[in-house]
Amino acid sequence: MMQNKISKLVIVQCRTGSNRLPNKVLKDLGGKNMLTVFMERIKKAREPDGIVIATTNLPEDDIIIELCKKNNWLYFRGDTLDLLDRHYQCAKFFSADVVAKVPSDTPFNDPQLIDLVFKTYENGDFDYVSNLHPPNFPGGFDCEVFSFDALEESWKNAKKDYEREHTTGYMWDNPEKFKIGNVTSKTNVDYSMKFRFQVDYEEDLEVAKRIFKTIYRDNPDFSFYDLLEFLDKNKEITAINQKYVGMNWYRHHLDELKNIKKSWTLSNV
Repeated sequence: MMQNKISKLVIVQCRTGSNRLPNKVLKDLGGKNMLTVFMERIKKAREPDGIVIATTNLPEDDIIIELCKKNNWLYFRGDTLDLLDRHYQCAKFFSADVVAKVPSDTPFNDPQLIDLVFKTYENGDFDYVSNLHPPNFPGGFDCEVFSFDALEESWKNAKKDYEREHTTGYMWDNPEKFKIGNVTSKTNVDYSMKFRFQVDYEEDLEVAKRIFKTIYRDNPDFSFYDLLEFLDKNKEITAINQKYVGMNWYRHHLDELKNIKKSWTLSNV
């Protein structure tokens, strides 16, 4: 794979080895696998200069590379557990100035929201901007944008396991080093504890299949707000995985992270 400079780079962390739902990114939603739906949607974002799938060096993830080659998606392989290193090495390889971190288990992520996070970063004096610190959008619409310099400083200085595994924890916990911004919904409503659209469990997958077979069929380019309007009339869909709403990685580190509030998460699961 030839190296090319991509100034504003979206890095999509992706692997097949999920413990909760193995091969989830390759699960069929009803005619297309989850990763394909995800890529087709986020490629419509206008602010990024390029998107790369960043997977592991494990043989089990060769299938992801084959899918990338088949669809002419850029790809990169790196450390399995040290996601901070994988993101850093990938950003360095493509000579990125600005990096967006977007997970691949969010098949309906909204390119308009990705653009909004990028624009907020570019129009302000920030090192890091997201729509999840503090959370405002539901899981499944995550986007974090940060400078390569912030990524490099984190890579050099982050020591804790969760900082290495989850990439941006060091930035969150050092607001004296990094200027941090946040994007909220245009309705000024916090949706993070109301819905869940990322795929980690069988119930999440069922929600994704229902969305694919209904609103996606008629309007594959639907926005986050289109989805809210649709679900207001189809509440039975979001009831399927309601017990997992508010679950996130940092609920296990509430005593360690300095800038996380317990109200941001379901800490009893």
